[in-house]
Amino acid sequence: MKSLAIGIRLLVMSYMLLLFGHTLASPPIAKASPQYNFTKIDVPRSSVVGTLAQGIDDAGKIVGSYDTEGTGRQGFLLKNENFSDINFPGTLSTDVTSISPNGKIIVGNYLASDGVHDSVQHAFILNRGTFSTITPPGATYTSGRGVNSHGVVAGFFENNTGRFSGFLYDKGVFTTLEFPGASSTFIWGINNAGQLIGTYSISGQSHGFLFQNGHFRTLALPGFVYTVPLGINASGQIVGYVVESETPFVTHGFILSNGVVTLIDVPFPGATRTSIMGINAEGQIVGLYIPLNGTTWHSFLATPTHKHSDIMKFPFGRL
Repeated sequence: MKSLAIGIRLLVMSYMLLLFGHTLASPPIAKASPQYNFTKIDVPRSSVVGTLAQGIDDAGKIVGSYDTEGTGRQGFLLKNENFSDINFPGTLSTDVTSISPNGKIIVGNYLASDGVHDSVQHAFILNRGTFSTITPPGATYTSGRGVNSHGVVAGFFENNTGRFSGFLYDKGVFTTLEFPGASSTFIWGINNAGQLIGTYSISGQSHGFLFQNGHFRTLALPGFVYTVPLGINASGQIVGYVVESETPFVTHGFILSNGVVTLIDVPFPGATRTSIMGINAEGQIVGLYIPLNGTTWHSFLATPTHKHSDIMKFPFGRL
């Protein structure tokens, strides 16, 4: 359906980015996953055809979106095992992408008619029950992807020339961020320290990045075709997914913590294409998977059976 296709256009685009970029050194990769308790997350409605858990706060509240037959995408909040809808008023579709670590601010995107086009995507903030639209100057398409407890929103936008740039929004002020020399920059996450993760493209090749202390660093995990970082917590632990092969299409979720990469695969029977979307301060992760021979996303929560002790104040400092 049209609203669904537009609503996930850039998410899918970023998922398929080729990340061949160099790193300053290669981090070790742990093949054995740490111990987690996995829980399936599916919105319990008969019309739902896909559930996308995309963010988790430090208290364990989860936000995301679900797709339904005939009515498009809608947002949700999962708290104490209870789902509640989050939908921008009067719009065609709502995609909830992030919740601040303190649980007070929610960010997402919505589709609405501008009187000329059938649907235009805007980003929004939901703070204390009030929705506010955020649109960078000159943007024809906006995607809000992350928010920290200070209320700083991160994401990306497209201008009228088709160029994508990252942005920060802080108390009414927009700041554009672009990887030096890149033709496009996408910001996917932000933590309370202001560290950013995302992807950029140069000369037709795309790469992951970390931005901290005013500097960009390329993130490309060795031995994989694609690397897409999607979330970062207060300790600087980074999550996302890597693609092992394109044919067949095989992915693994990853956690980069204290210079070590750990691969995470959903253990449910027939689960494939694991992607980790968010991580909180307790090391809980949320993400997506597709059942074998399936075509729609399902989601999961994974809680460590032990408390994470790795603190990474300056991630990639050894790379």
